[in-house]
Amino acid sequence: MRLLTRIILVIPVLLAVSPVIGGQDNLSFVSIRVAPMEREPLKRFPGMDITAFDDRNGIIEGIARHDEIEQYRSAGYQVETLITDMDAFYRQLRDSQYFARFHSYPQMLAEMQQLAESHPEIVMLQDIGDSYDKIKGRGGYDIWALKISDQVETEDSTEADVLFGANIHAREIITPEIIMTFIHYLVDNYYDDPWVHHLVDNREIWLIPSINPDGHEFVLTGNYYGDLVPENPLIWRKNMSDNDEDSLFNPLFDGVDLNRNFGYEWGYDNIGSSAEYYEDTFRGFAPFSEPETQVIRDFVNQHQFVTSLIYHSYSRVWLYPWEHAALDPPEPDLSAFKALADSCVAYNGYAPGNTASGTIYPVNGGADDWLYGEKHIFSFTPEVGSRDQGMFWPDTSFIAIQIAENLGPNLYMTYAAGEEPIIKDRTFKDYKQPGDQYTIIAAIKPPIRLTGPAPLDTASFRVCYRYNNSTHIDTLPLLKEPALDLFTADIPGADSIYVIHYYIQAQDSLGRSGFYPRGAPAAMDTLTIEISNVIQDYSAKMAQEYSLIQNYPNPFNAQTKITFSVAQSSPVKIVIYNHLGQQVRELANDTYPAGTHRVVWNGTDAANHAVASGIYFCVLQSGEQRLVQKMTLLR
Repeated sequence: MRLLTRIILVIPVLLAVSPVIGGQDNLSFVSIRVAPMEREPLKRFPGMDITAFDDRNGIIEGIARHDEIEQYRSAGYQVETLITDMDAFYRQLRDSQYFARFHSYPQMLAEMQQLAESHPEIVMLQDIGDSYDKIKGRGGYDIWALKISDQVETEDSTEADVLFGANIHAREIITPEIIMTFIHYLVDNYYDDPWVHHLVDNREIWLIPSINPDGHEFVLTGNYYGDLVPENPLIWRKNMSDNDEDSLFNPLFDGVDLNRNFGYEWGYDNIGSSAEYYEDTFRGFAPFSEPETQVIRDFVNQHQFVTSLIYHSYSRVWLYPWEHAALDPPEPDLSAFKALADSCVAYNGYAPGNTASGTIYPVNGGADDWLYGEKHIFSFTPEVGSRDQGMFWPDTSFIAIQIAENLGPNLYMTYAAGEEPIIKDRTFKDYKQPGDQYTIIAAIKPPIRLTGPAPLDTASFRVCYRYNNSTHIDTLPLLKEPALDLFTADIPGADSIYVIHYYIQAQDSLGRSGFYPRGAPAAMDTLTIEISNVIQDYSAKMAQEYSLIQNYPNPFNAQTKITFSVAQSSPVKIVIYNHLGQQVRELANDTYPAGTHRVVWNGTDAANHAVASGIYFCVLQSGEQRLVQKMTLLR
């Protein structure tokens, strides 16, 4: 982003394409309507810092000088002003302490160091290289990657590597928050959440919260080494490279767009990047000319990443290659990209696509195309936030929302990298009386193929189960059901059985295991046999005491059933608590007659708001009796 102090160029021909700088009261944030599905308008706004491009609806958003905006209007374009005075907007944000809501580089580093020190069994912090300013001795920063995995200091070739990154562009300050939150989520839930435990134990998860730390700190603080310190860093996107080598930072001449500096199709054309150093999309003087992109290149070359997410803002789109031209990847990769993207946007409602689909304007020399084109990594660029949510500077009411809506995609992409067989339980759950056997039914499919074909090993399909409160687990093979694409096993029954806990496991020819529930074997589903308390021996036994049966299903998503019994008419209170011991919701507080009863919890709190995934406790209190069951909620 060229910004701030207006410097008159000596060469007159450059005036028509001068960058977005100048007295800051001369800059506005605007939206311009163009013809849908027409990329030529990108050439018609050479002085504009284009921040979003909705090709399908014909809308370009960006930052431009007032005189340029008047030229656009004179040319017949419909221009809407979103922010009239960028300098006044910056002062408003600064005066309101807006930037204190985001991690500074020292804060990010301190939190990662603390996690590595307190959880050395699953967290490792690695300095993977230096920023431009550090190399030049102007302060600057280390670039850090944090690894989360079991046996974290060991490279396990049997576990899929997953890459998360953010903050290639300096002004995209929401993106490190998504990575930092995900780091805390994995570490905080490792011991309590079976699903998180499974992912950490079976993946090597690498997270880089700031790829451009020099630019990030410049945007947050406005401070920079040198005599020319601009007053408003708000719209800076590049690194701090001294292009004219005068040892001073000058926003007119300096900085390289790091997401135009990667080596694949670098300089493909002058639309997806610029060869001019004063342009916001200046691609550098050579591919990988910048220390920051060299660091990412060398780091990626040291690992075998399967998937990657590098977060940007804004547009609420979920991008995949190709970005340098209106082309699709070849099959079967295109289908895999679409399937992965569709699964991710199911969590947050973003629009999936690439340049060919009109979801993004052309970008050459980008990280996504290099990661896929050179390394065959299934790479994605989520663009977080929207114009209505505050563009690069989300309204404070949207900060937490933008972070939370990407937790599900992060977990999903971590899971998908493992290419585990996909298991869906089709078991009929409700039994009204004891039987000789109980049939487990499963649909088992191959995963989305990423690293190559691996047929399923049907001989490995099995159900593991235990009765009532027993700790002993038995195993049965799952066999193909004739004429159906399903697998079944019959668990033996008896009158004394009132609940069966089970999980399903399947492997492929490479030995990669999939489970149902996904957090198995720590998490198990439950099959409940309901028995009339008039004619069944077990019911008579239940009537002699208070009982709280394990909720079903467990883990659960939409809702779960909680069954309990009382020996005689008694006041009963049933309360849900979270893992911190905080009350979440009271489900029952009434007098119940002798017998067996059931309540349902739909995963909401007292205000009827959905609660987060995690471990919860159901507590039954009746007189001096207090019974507890642990439950797992998976969103």
